[in-house]
Amino acid sequence: MTSIGLKILSIFSRCLHDVNLLKRKNLTEREIHVLTELFNWEEPISDIEVVLASELNLSRERIRQIGVKALKKMRRIVNDDPMKEMNSIIKSYANSNENDDLLKTTVRLCSFEMEELPTLRMVKLVVCLCIPFKRTLRETMDYCKLQKELLDRETRNQLRQIRTLAKKNKEFADLLSSHVIWFDNVKFWKKQQFVDRQPKRRVIADPRYHSGVFYSSKIKKDVQYESHAELQFIEKLESADIVEYYLEQPITINYQKKNKDHIYTPDFAVLLKDGSCFLAEIKASPEDILDSRVHRDLEQLIHFCKQHGFGFLLHCGKRSFNYWMNCPIDKNLENIIVEKLAENGGRIIFLNEFKTILEQTGALKRDALTLVFRNNWGYYPFPFKLTPKNPYCIFRDVVIEKYFKT
Repeated sequence: MTSIGLKILSIFSRCLHDVNLLKRKNLTEREIHVLTELFNWEEPISDIEVVLASELNLSRERIRQIGVKALKKMRRIVNDDPMKEMNSIIKSYANSNENDDLLKTTVRLCSFEMEELPTLRMVKLVVCLCIPFKRTLRETMDYCKLQKELLDRETRNQLRQIRTLAKKNKEFADLLSSHVIWFDNVKFWKKQQFVDRQPKRRVIADPRYHSGVFYSSKIKKDVQYESHAELQFIEKLESADIVEYYLEQPITINYQKKNKDHIYTPDFAVLLKDGSCFLAEIKASPEDILDSRVHRDLEQLIHFCKQHGFGFLLHCGKRSFNYWMNCPIDKNLENIIVEKLAENGGRIIFLNEFKTILEQTGALKRDALTLVFRNNWGYYPFPFKLTPKNPYCIFRDVVIEKYFKT
């Protein structure tokens, strides 16, 4: 029982014990007795109407009628009437969504401020005391019952949303603890260092590739995404309490590899409430995280994160490295590919030969990619080639070993 609920009950109790007030409202002794027993919250009796009917030698329906008649007398306003205060409490409790509908307000007040008491019985009491009826009391109570059902449904939906949000927060916290890699020199940042920054490149919205713009209520601006996986990650960031701010396409890394210039832009910078920040690369499928060209870029991101105090995250939805760890190994396929790759001191398997091997063994592409992951072969999807060794060992040492440990 809240202070508001107690105040409502206190006003009603004060009225029942004010003899002069009851006389001015023309209540009989029998009506006062019936009201006192019907609404005796301190020593409640089950089936009180039956008990009163037996005591007064009346029918149960007659007791109900006496109670309603007494309440209607109580609602008559006289000088120094406490009912004015009760009505004022109801009005002050109203919110803008109720559009001055005091019946809706009364249902909400009795539901939330007097949870220990029967809601509709309390609604009837308050309505009879100080709230204007619809045409009849019966019609008024039917309306209140409907409002109670709607309020209960809304409350259940809100609780469901709260549970869903709590679940998402837990999932994101689990993601941080098991997938984000933090290095030795973690730095801490302020929100203002991110707010004024703009994405380093623009994304062209195209529904064919699930790219577009999402309006963020957390950071109050449009956020670009290039895939459905990125959009799902944004939704995680939006609902995560631990996230203070985030920025898409936050930096550009220019680097050289084998005398070629490369440009790489990670997908997100995510600032946490404690001031730490991690850079995230989001991939749409488990196959993407096996691509050696991706490993080449991510080695540069790992180096950048170590140098500047960021955490590092490679995220691929629910099917990440664990997916490849748990796939069964086709030993026959493995032996054939190992033999082919070892020919002439090490050679490359191209697409047509790769397809032929799969046809001959009856294996699936997934079986071959599992072996790529397990054996650390170099995998290049476009144009396709498979090499005996993935040249980007830093990625394997830092990232994949992290997943094996967890």
